[in-house]
Amino acid sequence: MIIALAIISSILPCADSNFIFFYQLFQGIGEVLSDFGLDQHHAVNGFTAEVENDSNCIFTDRGGYFDGSTLITPPDNSVVQNPLSIPTSFTFEFWIMIISDGIIFSRYDSSNNILIKISVLSGSMSFWAYTSDQSFPAAGNNGPNYPVTYNEWHFIVATVNFDGSTAVETLYIENNNNSASFPGSYTIDGLAYGTNIGCDPTCGAGFTGYIYYFIFKNMAESLTDFQNSWSISCSGCTYCRPSQPCMSTCTNPRYPDSCSAQCNCANNAIASCSDSNINSCQMCDSSCSRTCSGTTSNDCQDIKATYCQGIHPYSPIQKTCLWNVVCPNHCYYCEVDPTCIQCDFGYFVDNTGNCIQCDSSCNGCSGSATHCLSCSTPGYSPSTSNGACQCTTSEYEISSSPLVCGSCHSSCSTCAGSGNNNCYTCADSAIIPVSTPGSCSCPSNKYIAQKATLLCKDCDSSCLTCSGPSSSDCLTCSNSIVLASTPSSCTCSSGEYISIKNPKTCSPCHSSCATCSGGFITDCLSCASSVVMSSSPGQCICAQNQYKSQDSPLVCTDCHPSCSSCSGPLSTDCTSCLDSSRVVASNPGYCDCDASHYIVSKSPFICGDCGGDCYSCFGSAENNCLTCKNSLITPSADGYCKCKDNEYIVSMTNLQCGACDLSCSSCVGPGPDQCLTCKDSSVTLKVQPSSCSESSNESSNKSENDLKEYAKASGYLVSAGLIASGFLISVIEGKTGTLWTYVNIVQLLAFIPLQNIDIPENLYEFWKAFLSYTMMPSLGKLFYGEDGADDVKPYSNWVKYGYKGSSFLVNGGGMFLIALVVTLLWTIVYSLKCYSNEKVQKIIIPLLSKFKYNAFIRLWLEIYILLMAANIVGINNLLFSSPSAFIDSILSIFILILSVLLQIIFFIIIYTNRFKAYRKSKKITAKYGSLFEEFRFNNRYIELLYYPFFLLRRFILVINLYNSSRIPLLQWLLNLFYSILATLFLFKYCHFKDKENHWINLAGEFLVAVSFLLTGPYIYDIPYILDNAIQITVICLTFSYLLASYYFLMVKIYATIKTKLEKKSSAAVIPEVVRINASELTVIPESTRINAPEFGDFQIRVSQKELLALKNTAYNSNDTILSQKDEQKVSDLDHI
Repeated sequence: MIIALAIISSILPCADSNFIFFYQLFQGIGEVLSDFGLDQHHAVNGFTAEVENDSNCIFTDRGGYFDGSTLITPPDNSVVQNPLSIPTSFTFEFWIMIISDGIIFSRYDSSNNILIKISVLSGSMSFWAYTSDQSFPAAGNNGPNYPVTYNEWHFIVATVNFDGSTAVETLYIENNNNSASFPGSYTIDGLAYGTNIGCDPTCGAGFTGYIYYFIFKNMAESLTDFQNSWSISCSGCTYCRPSQPCMSTCTNPRYPDSCSAQCNCANNAIASCSDSNINSCQMCDSSCSRTCSGTTSNDCQDIKATYCQGIHPYSPIQKTCLWNVVCPNHCYYCEVDPTCIQCDFGYFVDNTGNCIQCDSSCNGCSGSATHCLSCSTPGYSPSTSNGACQCTTSEYEISSSPLVCGSCHSSCSTCAGSGNNNCYTCADSAIIPVSTPGSCSCPSNKYIAQKATLLCKDCDSSCLTCSGPSSSDCLTCSNSIVLASTPSSCTCSSGEYISIKNPKTCSPCHSSCATCSGGFITDCLSCASSVVMSSSPGQCICAQNQYKSQDSPLVCTDCHPSCSSCSGPLSTDCTSCLDSSRVVASNPGYCDCDASHYIVSKSPFICGDCGGDCYSCFGSAENNCLTCKNSLITPSADGYCKCKDNEYIVSMTNLQCGACDLSCSSCVGPGPDQCLTCKDSSVTLKVQPSSCSESSNESSNKSENDLKEYAKASGYLVSAGLIASGFLISVIEGKTGTLWTYVNIVQLLAFIPLQNIDIPENLYEFWKAFLSYTMMPSLGKLFYGEDGADDVKPYSNWVKYGYKGSSFLVNGGGMFLIALVVTLLWTIVYSLKCYSNEKVQKIIIPLLSKFKYNAFIRLWLEIYILLMAANIVGINNLLFSSPSAFIDSILSIFILILSVLLQIIFFIIIYTNRFKAYRKSKKITAKYGSLFEEFRFNNRYIELLYYPFFLLRRFILVINLYNSSRIPLLQWLLNLFYSILATLFLFKYCHFKDKENHWINLAGEFLVAVSFLLTGPYIYDIPYILDNAIQITVICLTFSYLLASYYFLMVKIYATIKTKLEKKSSAAVIPEVVRINASELTVIPESTRINAPEFGDFQIRVSQKELLALKNTAYNSNDTILSQKDEQKVSDLDHI
């Protein structure tokens, strides 16, 4: 009841003594309606306080619903026995929505004569009150009336004002009114009168509609007294109550205000069901006065309304008021003990049992005035800690006193302000703002790429808004296309185009188009799979092997399989034939075999090619000829078209024949030296073709063998000449770099024949002879023979070259033996250093100091390609079938791993010692030799990578030569590529200290690249002239390189002689010995010191006299600068 009073107090002026009764009709009222006019004129729903489904009004969230036979009964009734007493002047006020005609209010006597009536008929509302000078039946239509609108809310006021002689009846509808005057006053003699809201005395002619509240006052009001109740400016609707939401016009009482399909259970029922059927509602327990959460008495959500004069409790057992019990003030329910059990809404029970008013911010409280159950301001909620009202989680506090809250941005869950960048947490809990507070959303042209923490990225350019990065993630489009579904693409899919209508959409192309610029048949950009583009742009037609079986849409159907083009689907509809061997017969249009083919099968019809030189035939064999391609030749008795035994083929075109020489039985040409067989059967030709003269045949064989021997001898000469000149230059210079250069070039040239290319035998023998310098016997051949541990053959071109089997020890045993011998010698020398006498050590220590690891490095560089060639053959043919094969295979695997590791080690050595090499450290040069001593180094790491690249190039070469043998063209291209790359690398980065050595090395690499290049044409058949030109070019270039080496040798010999003579002429002015005493090294002043650059940063202090001698001594980074007169040479500064 207090809840209702609180609501009404926000709608109307405070209740006072002018009320006869005041009923609020809202959801959950129950069977008893409290009189909010405070006169205890409580009404009952229906005829009694019991549940009567046929006469009970249905209470909803927009008022009580009357269906024409339902009513509300004011006193007297089953709850309040005292009848109503109505004065001569009075007023009715109520909100009503009329659905159909009928009586709204009736006051009647015991004979059911109506004394007061409010009704609506045919869209007009009328009000009439019976006065003392009238007689029954009363003329009800004589009262004031005014039009109303169905299914809309109206605020109605009906008054009777008696001035002593005349009763003036006035009907107000909003600010419109109509009055009627009648003599006499309203009859007030009726304590036995009955009163109905919603229908007539018998409840058979009631109206259908809603009444929100109904007020009856004991005075006649004027317009100004009630105009605030209807003169309200509503927001977003036409009808609303003061400080209340808009009035819903939903007509179905089982639907809530929103008029959604969810039943609106009322009258002591749980407001929860699956449809609008009242039978779906579950009824509350009879002890509940309003609504409930379940069907038991413990589920009541309130206690019986305190309509017992507002101060007496109601007994659910006796179903009457306990008049002898008085509750404390503002107590909603108490028992015999006057201590309050439950206070009115807006009050709470204190520890003395009295009711204390809640704080104004609370909409109900418990325990204390500020511990709110809910907040009076909609949307605010109590704190879980102290119950005080606070902003909701989706709001932020604008002011604390009074509490004023603002709504967060829709993307925020909690916030510090209204903007989208003031979020503490996000509505999407997965999103974490970048800062706190921060943003929970991305700009319109970006999407959320990462939620924790928030990361925004650009949409695709075709999207205006999007959910992802691709063109198929668009939500809206930048090109104004309206998407049929989202997310989707803003670009039309294949088979669609962008229409020019507004809004833009993707429309389908013509059925013949795959892509198009419009919807017509002539707008095609490309055609569907079954059709092709015609010569006229934009139109698709049937393919050649199809015919048009339907025009619109275009349907193409395949021709019969025998037709290339056709006019229909049958084999007799051909206009051209698919098989070029067939022609279209005149009638019908089927495809028959042409003259140069024969019928293989008639069902299905198949044509076969004539064989050999047959023009027409009866089968595919060469001896099935009917006529010959050369009309001058007649098929032989056995069916062949061929030249006679003593003829040769002049031209294969139409088989033209010519006569052989008289000495030939068969031949390839007309000459006497073009015989294949001789008429003289005693003569056998060893070389074909050749002359049948015995002497000329033998001469030809001898000539060919002589050429091979000359080529082989030339190869020996070139390789021996290069190595010999390199050796002499190395002896003259005292350095081995030039020798190794020539050896390296010779090795590369020697491996060219291993390409799987048909190289002429002369070139083959020429290049192969370059490996003749390898004299070391193979260990494997001593144990296994030529083929190795098991008879597994490598590729045929490798077998021809000399690799008879796949055994590593057989093929690479010589190189392996060299490695063992060098290792053994180095071990012996190193042992002599540790265990020999002093004289031997004086020889061994400088030797080891100078060469250290260089012997191993140079050994590995020179045997590498030969060792790897044998290794690759072994790796590709691993066998474990016998102990010897097992050992051989394991050794192959070991050598392969070692070869890869040593390349890596070379890279590491060069990288870690590059700065010492730049400072020309003698120790580094002595230790690693060839890796550093041969090159000019300007502190660029790549300048020292010649030998790592050297090994890598040979490693790839050998693998390519073996493993690409099945693809000669690929093999040749890779060999040529790496040769050119090696030449360019040497030219650009690796410069030898000796200028002449650098250019001779570069020329050698160039020779190798050109040699590989010139073998390429032999992949194909080439003319005899080109073959001779290539062979001559290769031999000339190779001999030119040999001559250049001789010239280089002569230059070195001349330079050496010249240098010796110059040194001899200057010997008189150079002191013979520079003497440094060990004792003097500690006493000479620091002011005189020089640096020895070849020893890094080491500094030597010498006397003035010795300093002069040192300055006159010519030394460089490769010479020892210290000696002693007593012939004790100081070669290592560690001994000083």
